[in-house]
Parts: sequence; structure tokens; C-alpha cells
Amino acid sequence: AHQDPNIPVGVNAWIAIDDIPAKTHGGGMAIVPKSHSKDCEWRDRGYEAIGSTQVHPTEGYSSMTEMTRLNPMRTCNLPGLDPALNEKLEKMKKVFDYQQGDVLLCSRWLWHRSMQLGEEGHKKIIDEEAKVSAFKRYTIRYECGSSRLVSGASFHQSVVYDRSNAGKTLNDVSSSSGLPFFPQAWPEVLESELSRMEELTKEVFPKVLARQKRIYEELSQAMKDGMETRKEE
Repeated sequence: AHQDPNIPVGVNAWIAIDDIPAKTHGGGMAIVPKSHSKDCEWRDRGYEAIGSTQVHPTEGYSSMTEMTRLNPMRTCNLPGLDPALNEKLEKMKKVFDYQQGDVLLCSRWLWHRSMQLGEEGHKKIIDEEAKVSAFKRYTIRYECGSSRLVSGASFHQSVVYDRSNAGKTLNDVSSSSGLPFFPQAWPEVLESELSRMEELTKEVFPKVLARQKRIYEELSQAMKDGMETRKEE
């Protein structure tokens, strides 16, 4: 969601379900302290490199094809897009030895990335006696209800469900649809939203995910056709 400058930035809660010791196992979350600050000198350069929603046009994109063509999703490709900046961030990053139940609270605009598993982490995952298939973690994102979704085309479930939700505030999306796409968490949980959560997860989301899959397939084919056309030229 886009943020109004007068509205506090949303907060991410990154929760360690398992012990994830950084030095021996890896697999946790690394952050770059103070990288969310407007005083961060390289922040805009990073946004441009990865195509952050911060640099989307105000009116958004007319279609997913246009978005992918003009601003491809590349949030995990910073090493290839801007090696010098990536090297700088790697030197600045901070990692933690997470224990089960630890919660990392941070601004959603703080630069972060998952850490690769180390040798001990790989050993634990393939150890049948340990019965560990992955180091589990869970992320909850808290946003102000007055934050707005980006305008135009979007992969967000609420927009795939109803394109008219694009550009609306999170509160408006939930109230106009009657579905808790963005359930209220503070100052209280709403019983009216809890009562429709099962409908959202069991009836609405499966249909939305099916639509998303078709969109991805169409985009993949369009990108493939575009590459073949350029080769012929």
C-alpha cells in the first residue's frame, strides 16, 4: 500500500516459530538499520533498482502486462541490478540469533532479506531424526486503515477479486466488499470480520488464487513471446 506522508508507516512483525541461530544455521532475517529513514542517502536508488511501489506512477499501470514490461518485479535481484549498492548493504546488515517465539518488529520500509541456510542448517533439515523440514517463521504486516492500495493493475488478492478496490484505502476495501481482506487489529478485533473470515479463506481466496495463477501464466507467455520477437529482430 502507498503511504500518505502524514500517516505513520506500517509495521512488520517477523516471528520465529523455530530456533534460527544465525551464526550456525542461517535462515533468519537480516536487516539494514535505519534504512527506512528519509535521510538514508541510498534509499531512492534502491527503490529504483528493485521497482518498489514507491516509484510506481500515481495513476498506476493499466494492466499487469504493462507493469511487468515497464517495472518488472525484482525485489530479490539487487545483487544483479546494482552490485555496488548490494555490497554496501551486505556490509551494513545486522543479523540475529533468533529463538523460538522471538519477534522482530520493524518498519515495513526497512530493508531486509532472508538469510541463506548455513551448513548446520542444511544438516538439520535433512536429519530425519530431527524431523525438521524447514525453519518456520511467520510475518504479520500491520498497516494504518487509511493507507491506500496502489492504483491501477495489481496482484493483490483484494484487487484480483474486484479491480475497483485498486486505489482504495484498506478500510474502504473491507467495508465496501464486506470481506475482511484487511481485518482490524486495533483498538479491537471486530466480531463482524471474524465471522466472515472462514468465508474469505475457504470460498473467496481459492477463486482469487485460481485467477492469479491464470494471470501469471498469461504474463509468462507474454514475456516469452516478447523475448522471441526480440530474438527474431
